Amino acid sequence: MYGGCQIIVVCALCLLAIASAADETVHDLSSSGAGFVKRIASVEEFESGILNNQDIWFVVFSAMSDDETKLKGVNREKCQKVQDSMIDIAVAMNAHGIQVALADVDDVSALASEFNVRKRMLPMAMLFKTRVRDGDVYKDLASKDIPDLERSVLAALEENPRRSDGHPEKIMLAVGGGEL
Repeated sequence: MYGGCQIIVVCALCLLAIASAADETVHDLSSSGAGFVKRIASVEEFESGILNNQDIWFVVFSAMSDDETKLKGVNREKCQKVQDSMIDIAVAMNAHGIQVALADVDDVSALASEFNVRKRMLPMAMLFKTRVRDGDVYKDLASKDIPDLERSVLAALEENPRRSDGHPEKIMLAVGGGEL
């Protein structure tokens, strides 16, 4: 009986470790923020943390579920390749003052629909460089190398004003005398 209890405890600890590892797919590379990837888990978090935030955001949409039904039509290998390179993408973007986030398309399905993000297109990214509910689309991320992606993003930000540190600033639009 004693051995059976030990096996149950060990199995429970293993399941707990596996569940914790599944939630930790994206890590903060350092305490200084270089390489930090924000995980977006809800529409509300996307609204407040990305769209209504004053920072420029590069958001990667992917599929992270283990549910075969949710993954229908998703190229899992491409999604995994991009997810594995998220910290490197973040280091490149953070060097220019651009924040990076990862969103599971199922967690933000209403916004994915609004932005025309389809599972068959994953992984893809959007650059939110203004406060408008729109962003520049970056498709086929799995086949892009990070320096090319970085150059492409910086080219898209050429018209954005610069902060005192020289990094691009999110464009805040004024309509009717008020800021959006």
